[in-house]
Amino acid sequence: MSMPENSDLLRMLKVPDFVVQLSEGSIRPLPEFLRPATGWIAYPPCFIPVFEYGSEPSYRGILKHWFCDRKIIYANLLAYMGYYIYEYSRNSDQFAIRTLIQRFEIDGEYSEFLTRIGNSIGVRNVRSIYDLWERYEDDCYPMLESFKNDWPESLKSLFQEEYHGDFASDSMDISNSNLKRYCSIEICDTEFESRVFEEADSLPPWFKEESQEKRFYELLNESDLSGCWMTLNSRGWLWKDLRKALSVLAEKANNHNFHMLCDCWLSQDHESFSEGF
Repeated sequence: MSMPENSDLLRMLKVPDFVVQLSEGSIRPLPEFLRPATGWIAYPPCFIPVFEYGSEPSYRGILKHWFCDRKIIYANLLAYMGYYIYEYSRNSDQFAIRTLIQRFEIDGEYSEFLTRIGNSIGVRNVRSIYDLWERYEDDCYPMLESFKNDWPESLKSLFQEEYHGDFASDSMDISNSNLKRYCSIEICDTEFESRVFEEADSLPPWFKEESQEKRFYELLNESDLSGCWMTLNSRGWLWKDLRKALSVLAEKANNHNFHMLCDCWLSQDHESFSEGF
C-alpha cells in the first residue's frame, strides 16, 4: 500500500479541487513564484503544504489542528524565520481571491488571460475584482463579499472592526484556558509574543522550548491528546524525536484520518533540511 501524499490529505479534508490541483502542479496561476511542494522544506505536522513560494524556504498551505475545536485555515509557513506561521485566508474563496490578486500585481493590466486564471481557481467575477483592485489596491479587500464578515488576521489592519477568527491575534483572550488551543509557532507577532509571555496568568507548558519530548509523554500519560498535539507543533524538537512521538500519538488516537496525516508526514525527509525546529 502506497503512502498518502499531500493531495490525498487535501481530498480527505474536502477542500475544492483547485487546491488539490495547485498542490499537484497541474494549475500554476503564479508560475514564477509558486512551485509544487516537493517536501525538501521540513514542516510541522499541523501544516499541510499546498505549494512553495518566494525566494526563501516558505510554504503556503493548510493549518489543521486535531483534538480541539479549531477550524482549518490557509496559512503561510516561514521556515527560514524559525517556523513562524500566519493566517493567509479563512476559507477557500479568500485563498483563491488573494492568489488571483497576487497575479494582478504581477501583470499590472487586465486581460482575458486573467479571467481564465481566475476561473481555473474557482473565481468567476474576475473583472469586477480587478476593477476594485485597480482603483483601491489592498484597500479593496473590505469591499469584497468574501471578506466582509470574516477576514484573515494578516489583513486585519484594513478593517474597521475587530478580527473575528480564531487564529492567534493580539486582541484575543490570553488566559491559560484559551492559550491551550494554540501551539507556539502561531504566536508570531513580536509585540504580541512579548505580551503573552509577560501578562498571561500562566502559559501552556509547551510554550517553553526545553524538554518538549518529556512533556509530550507526560501529557500522553494523562490522555491529553490536544496537549500532546500542541506540544508536537511547538518549537523545541529534533525531527527524529518528533517522528517517534507522532507515531505513538497516532496509535493512541486510533483515528483513520489522523493516521493518514501521520503516515504522510512521516514519509517526508525532514532531517535533510534541518535537525529540528
